[in-house]
Amino acid sequence: MNRTMGIWLCALAWLLAPRGAQGAEPPAGTSLEEPSPRESAFDLSPPRAGEQLITFSEHARDTPIDDQYASKGIVFGGDAPFITTDTANPTSPVLSGSPRFFGAIEGSFVKTGEAHQPASVNHFSFDAGFFDAAQSVRVSVYDIQGRLIRRTSNAQTGIRTFQFNDIGISKWRIEAFSQEPAGFAIDNVRLRAPYRAIFAGILGASKIGNINDDPDTVVSVWKDQAIADYVKTSVSFCATTTCLPRNEEHLKKIGASRVGGVVALGFFMTSVAGASSVNSPGNSEVPKNFIVNNYQPGDRVYLTGFSAGGGDAQNVLEKLELLSIPVEVSGHIDSVEIGDDASIPANTRLAKGFHQKQSGAIVRGEDQLKADDSDVTTVTNTKITNPAGPDDPKNDKNNHHRNMDNDPRVWNAIRGAILTSLKSSPAQLSDAGQPSEAGCPRCSEVIDARSPEEQVAVLEQALEARASGEELYGLRELLARVVKDSEAYRGLLREHERAAGDPRLQENLTAVILKVDAGDFLADVEEAASSVSDYPLFAAMVQSLARVDAQEARKGVIRLIANNRLDVPPGKVIDAAVSAFSDGAVAHLEAGWMLDWVRDTALSDSQLYAMARIMVNAAEKPDARALLEELAERIQDRRLKLEVAAITGR
Repeated sequence: MNRTMGIWLCALAWLLAPRGAQGAEPPAGTSLEEPSPRESAFDLSPPRAGEQLITFSEHARDTPIDDQYASKGIVFGGDAPFITTDTANPTSPVLSGSPRFFGAIEGSFVKTGEAHQPASVNHFSFDAGFFDAAQSVRVSVYDIQGRLIRRTSNAQTGIRTFQFNDIGISKWRIEAFSQEPAGFAIDNVRLRAPYRAIFAGILGASKIGNINDDPDTVVSVWKDQAIADYVKTSVSFCATTTCLPRNEEHLKKIGASRVGGVVALGFFMTSVAGASSVNSPGNSEVPKNFIVNNYQPGDRVYLTGFSAGGGDAQNVLEKLELLSIPVEVSGHIDSVEIGDDASIPANTRLAKGFHQKQSGAIVRGEDQLKADDSDVTTVTNTKITNPAGPDDPKNDKNNHHRNMDNDPRVWNAIRGAILTSLKSSPAQLSDAGQPSEAGCPRCSEVIDARSPEEQVAVLEQALEARASGEELYGLRELLARVVKDSEAYRGLLREHERAAGDPRLQENLTAVILKVDAGDFLADVEEAASSVSDYPLFAAMVQSLARVDAQEARKGVIRLIANNRLDVPPGKVIDAAVSAFSDGAVAHLEAGWMLDWVRDTALSDSQLYAMARIMVNAAEKPDARALLEELAERIQDRRLKLEVAAITGR
């Protein structure tokens, strides 16, 4: 069939085809091993939610095409592709390789707007043809490491839509591999951004040293290619001081080795020397703030905790519910907590609990997780007998508990739940940076309000009216932006104090304070933080301060560690300060200033240890090493001295 005849048949097929029949999503829960739908009659439906559509009508005929579509997340290559017309394609113009209709075409996915930053997607399609012969052209798709994911060819003649629904697609190439009399071109490229998934894992108090060699569930997400290609942000927390610095560095290397998956990585301790080691009230505040800082509507949140970290994970779920932030999957591995850690709030879609009954009573995990609302939350409780792992139960009966995080039955179950969720249809992604009027109808009221009291009243009314999570997110973002001076900031603090009897309002105001840009009134924030007694508020203020790109802001956080006016327990001050610097901002801190300040300031072993934790990211700098050596000399506690020595390599 020639191109002139082809155009009439293609147009007729388009007119007769039912709208929406092509390009449908595969059923939720489809196995990775099942082939994705790859070829159908060509698709002329409008862009779907969250989808980019490239028609090649955006540029003039004969324009060579390479990085002009980087703003949409793709660059083109192959055999010098260019825009041309094609009488056999009713949606002409098209993209052709060189020579016209006979060259190969490649597409590489990139971080939006950055042509040289590789990225991956999970859904894309394009039209190709007009094919005069079947099995004449093949399409190959590759992951970010250049490994072939799958290869297919045109099963029929005509113009066909090739659709791929695979995890972590980074590049594709279409080329003729047998006789194709009239050649081919492509058109109507559709792509969706990769899922924005946030994964947080909380390690426990039991022996953590085995993470260097064994598949701990909490950190395995970073090693698993199938999951990591979805990840927007991934982080690990430690429930107690048993996470030694060498393990922290190992975790960072795991994350850093991921080229396209993990785009931000931190490591936090939810309690440090001087604080209660298990389930202290502030333990869940650090991971909760991390998620709040990174979350945007449409993101998918996954949370896993082991031992004491499992109890902390349940506390995080409750705090996220107050903020209307949904959680897709939470894993609770032999969860241990002082108090009730059995209730799973209604913001969580699936909670999977795992327990064993062979260790001593104090470290037998929770076996009765239950949903607050079983209509929206599914909860499972699984007993693991003889957990597999590196610790021999003959030497210590508690080793059954320690092995739970290593048992493949646990990891495979959590991994399967995460993948099933990730492969389900992506939620519509909002432009969270600019809350729309449709998504946040009350945002205009915040703009019109004349005082912090009136602004917060809008948020209060939205909470009473059970506003959507998207609207509450928009209100929090807007409230943080309108705070531009110390007067407005102190007004917000007064409103936070007034909300003491309303946990939901207070939690939302804490989230607002966390995101305030305090660059213009640093001293006021530091002064206010030094006198608050509410730890969640204090942690939010300190982390907000540390995010400001200014030396004085970072020095203010350091000064807060030793501020004796604080009503907050000293260990909690260290918690907030250490976590505030976990994003690498410390690398730009003046270690020389810190060295002089440490020498001139009376500090406890716990405070000295906190300084060492803060400086670990800058340990390669000569002045930072001098500071670390000074800290190791001054610390008297033998265990803490050894941990600081491990940082310095002494």
